[in-house]
Amino acid sequence: MTILEIYFPENFSEKYQEYHGVLLDILRNKEPQLIVQEVNVFSKADGADSKNHPSKKSRNRSGSKSKIIIDFQKGIYSEKYPKSVYEISGKRKKLLEYLCNNQSAHIRDLIAVTGQKDDLIMQEIRKINDIFKKFCKTNKHLIIHNTTGGGYMINRETLDIEVIKTFT
Repeated sequence: MTILEIYFPENFSEKYQEYHGVLLDILRNKEPQLIVQEVNVFSKADGADSKNHPSKKSRNRSGSKSKIIIDFQKGIYSEKYPKSVYEISGKRKKLLEYLCNNQSAHIRDLIAVTGQKDDLIMQEIRKINDIFKKFCKTNKHLIIHNTTGGGYMINRETLDIEVIKTFT
């Protein structure tokens, strides 16, 4: 009997969105973007040791990503520095809430949410990232540009994000 183990990458949902965008481009008769991805498949029948699988290692070392808490009442802070809190409010808070609730957001979606023009939204995203890096003592951005599908998203690739939603 052959046992086959399949490991999905941590960013599986992001990759799904990426491939979904390519499929939509094909269906709309647009030129699809080329996506190249290395796939590793290990099989116990081949004598591969699943303990040496890179995806499994990265899943087990959750300490390698900075843990960031986004609490919509308290603010944004790093688990390492809980007293250094970025108290976000106003249109920046609305923008962040929308991004936390959606996998990715095009600029037109953010315009609808904030009522601001696209250049002003991009300035706000830069300000959010600058203040976030200062308060959380990191060099990573909280909001990143989705190069494959366009738009913006929360940086879950290099940050371990926990969102706390409080309803009043």
